[in-house]
Amino acid sequence: MVRAWAGVVCAAWILGFCFDARAHPVFVSSSVVNAASYQPPEFASGAIAQGSIFSVFGKAVGPLTAVQATTFPLSPSLGGVTITVSRAGFPDIAVIPLFVSEAQVNAIMPSNAPIGPATLRIRFDDRDGNANSVPVDVTIAPSAVGLFTVNASGRGPAIANNYVSAADQPLNSTERSARPGQVITLWATGLGAIAGADNLRPLDAGAVVDLSAQAGLEVFVGGAKATNVLYAGRSPEFAGLDQIVVEVPSDASEGCYAPLWFRVAGGVVSNVATLSIDADGGRCDDPLAPHVGPAGADRIGLALLSRVLFEAGSVSDTQDTGAGSFEALNQRGWHFNPAFSLPPLGSCAVYTERDSAGGIRNVGPDLRFSSPLDAGQLIVRGPGGSRFLTTTPGTGLYETLFSSPQEHYLEPGGYTLEGKGTAAVGTFQAGAETPAPPAWTIQGGGSAVDRSAGLTVEWTPADAAADYVRILLISSDAANNNNNVTSTLFCTAPADAGRFTIHADYLANVPASAGSGVSSTAALFVGLASLPARGAFAAEGLDAGFFTAFALRGKPVTVR
Repeated sequence: MVRAWAGVVCAAWILGFCFDARAHPVFVSSSVVNAASYQPPEFASGAIAQGSIFSVFGKAVGPLTAVQATTFPLSPSLGGVTITVSRAGFPDIAVIPLFVSEAQVNAIMPSNAPIGPATLRIRFDDRDGNANSVPVDVTIAPSAVGLFTVNASGRGPAIANNYVSAADQPLNSTERSARPGQVITLWATGLGAIAGADNLRPLDAGAVVDLSAQAGLEVFVGGAKATNVLYAGRSPEFAGLDQIVVEVPSDASEGCYAPLWFRVAGGVVSNVATLSIDADGGRCDDPLAPHVGPAGADRIGLALLSRVLFEAGSVSDTQDTGAGSFEALNQRGWHFNPAFSLPPLGSCAVYTERDSAGGIRNVGPDLRFSSPLDAGQLIVRGPGGSRFLTTTPGTGLYETLFSSPQEHYLEPGGYTLEGKGTAAVGTFQAGAETPAPPAWTIQGGGSAVDRSAGLTVEWTPADAAADYVRILLISSDAANNNNNVTSTLFCTAPADAGRFTIHADYLANVPASAGSGVSSTAALFVGLASLPARGAFAAEGLDAGFFTAFALRGKPVTVR
């Protein structure tokens, strides 16, 4: 009916006039988020801090042609869009738009916005004089920091500058790592309110002041707490943008994708981004990211075999999978794929999605930084015979579920991967050993995970094919809900360590699970894996290739 009505209205254009039949603004789930982290509002880190930059996503929230604010003082109106924030008992306050478009609005939450639950109202006055305004809920906090990342997703490499000299501050990358003891500048938003005007250039507003104490800021680099934070406050030139100048701790974990996060007052933990850290600077050296190491490795092939055994009471299920990614890097220093860009041994990463699928999604080449390569037909051969890895043409991605309820394929043992070759990638053969899933327990027994206390996992390494342990905690806040929040916590540790303790900060942005026992919406997986270098292979058209395997054992847990 709506479509028919719109057609009738616009048919009147033939007679000399036509009304704009734009829809009212529609906000998508988690529509109001920190512009750097995109953390869901269900988390404390998903609140919008006073003075911070936030994003609103939806439909018909602004003009079809995007408009960007370019001059100070910033206006309360931009491209026909005005925004107010209100709370019962407080006067309405004008929000400062920075960028407006049909599907997204970026704005600064005023420093005098009322703390607590509030209502945000976006009004769009189009050029024909039509005005639409719809409210959306928002929670305002004194501080809730988000780290900006290179891929603008809130995860992966942080936007960070390595300080060499005042005139030389290169962007941190796997090609230009930070050294322990080196000063770096991080870019974020959400440290909190300023005394000056939010719509002015911070330097002119007298707002370039340190906010560390006000925010209760703590910085963690490579899993270690930084003891020398030189400055944390507004960038002199950009309203709402915070810069944190900090010295990399001497005990920071080195690696291509070392974890990086903030914590502020109230125990509010930011998104976990990554930083490349290496004792010598330059290109990082990381056994879990060997594809970064070889000089000139711009064309890479990565493949893996995985067995996942899930045990829930008397019921068990086994999934055997093969996967691969072949790509040519356009900007190799910021290559990031969650399936292969692993945190260094002894550290973790956290990924959050909004859906009911669970686990890490959006895995594969980031087409902003790479282009897919066609490796042609891939065949896995092992004790159970041969299997093909299937691909969607033009993606460079391969994935096949080998197992079925009646048949399992990836029994422990040796496997080969054979590439038949194409014009882009030549023929090759590689080998990998699939280990057996380990036995494991949560320290102290039971199946409960207390997010505030951290988590210690113990396992029995009994397979010579294994070099390190993968630990995955996947938790969703609801069952059978297409709008839920699912987080994946992913840690690595040496296989012979036998135990690993997960810092409570990593658990801060993992949602509490729904249900309990076998009906829980959370599961913990512990598995053994081989280092990628064990399965290194060469092929014409590739600078580096690696084939690896792992086996996980999972059980339902309750996350509190």
